[in-house]
Amino acid sequence: RFGPRWMAFFGSLMVGIGYIVLATTDTYYQFLIVYIAVISFGASTSFMQASMAVLNTWFIRRRGLVMAINAAGMRGGAAIFIPALGWLLDQYSWQKVSVGIGLMMIFWVAPFALSYRRSPESYGMLPDGDTMEMREAAERSAARGGSGRSDQAWSVREALHTSAYWLLALATTLRLGVTSAIQVHAIAIFVWKSESAVAGAAMLGAVSAIAFPIILIMGWLSDRMPRGPLLFVSYTTSAIGLVLLNFVEGTFLVFITFAMFAPAQASASVNWSLVGDLFGRRNFATLRGLLAPMYNIATVVTVAGAGYMYDRTESYTVVLLVGAALLFGAAMSFLAIKPPQRPEPAEVATEENE
Repeated sequence: RFGPRWMAFFGSLMVGIGYIVLATTDTYYQFLIVYIAVISFGASTSFMQASMAVLNTWFIRRRGLVMAINAAGMRGGAAIFIPALGWLLDQYSWQKVSVGIGLMMIFWVAPFALSYRRSPESYGMLPDGDTMEMREAAERSAARGGSGRSDQAWSVREALHTSAYWLLALATTLRLGVTSAIQVHAIAIFVWKSESAVAGAAMLGAVSAIAFPIILIMGWLSDRMPRGPLLFVSYTTSAIGLVLLNFVEGTFLVFITFAMFAPAQASASVNWSLVGDLFGRRNFATLRGLLAPMYNIATVVTVAGAGYMYDRTESYTVVLLVGAALLFGAAMSFLAIKPPQRPEPAEVATEENE
């Protein structure tokens, strides 16, 4: 409703102010409230919702690749800034570091948000830099069931009445529920497999590094083939890796089987590209945002549930097997998603008369 520029700008300001306020907290509960209510909300608004809405608005044919570049940039930024923050925390108090982050967000990151542009059409352009002839050819390809993506604009109400949206919601919820739980418990899983915590951290970092090029490859491939089958292969591979992890022994085999989880980490941008593919550009941010309560609840349940199960059994066997089953369920759900079709006018009139 307000465009991505101001959402990104004020979201970045909120994150910056949040980090400055965070430095003044005295108790754990104050810290938690500021981090969740201010910093997390601002980050989600600016870095996730607004940035993806911009990419979805400006690109159709190359949507998968640009969202993959965005995701890879976040991962690359974390690889650079987390060690830097570790050094800063070793040199200064966490309060000073927190204030420094806040000032950087306010005076460096937030101004960049003002460079966001609402849509290519507002500048006399077309998505992907296409000409009108190229856009018409892409629409014809989509109509024939080709790899081209249509730009039909679905209203929120229309989208919520399609099976495609709810299959997408199910697949996304299962995906994030499993990947979040495995990522949180990854080092503990390595320790359970008789590896040291230090070795586990090193292997986790290596898998994250492996995921970086896979993100870009997946994005590139997804613009050249149907995204559903690509996601099916990705999450099925990761599900098999979780099953095998129960039975292998030795550092090399443990690492190889856990590395099979990398495609699950690398496929998020393809998942979000599907929202734009299925329902167009106009209501992308709203439709994506409506998924958040579902997958956030699932994430809390699976992360806590995995910890509870380990405490009860002193084993991650059940966690890995259930995670594999859920991940395969996500793979099947992605495969089952078909582009929604609007009812013919005669069908709509009949439904209204009834």
